[in-house]
Amino acid sequence: AYFAFTYKHDIERNLKTSIAREFRKWNFSNTPSEVKKSIQCVQTSFKCCGVTDYRLDYYAVLPASCCDQWSKGDSADKTCYEWEVRHREGCMDKVEN
Repeated sequence: AYFAFTYKHDIERNLKTSIAREFRKWNFSNTPSEVKKSIQCVQTSFKCCGVTDYRLDYYAVLPASCCDQWSKGDSADKTCYEWEVRHREGCMDKVEN
């Protein structure tokens, strides 16, 4: 308990940095499908999009999970458009809580 309390802010900062790095990989075509599928799963489970805000983490084409249009059997590369976004809140706040 002492360790967690003492290093809470460092742990949170490192976690946020790691998650942000993985989410930002979505925009690159050479990103492994396992990473993309993990992002789709997190966003589907937490009903969120991006790390802090979908507008900051993705370009005009977003992961389908941001638009509530993705399920586990779908391609990890499935996308939707910004005007279809249903989950506007970033995932970091939801994961932290």
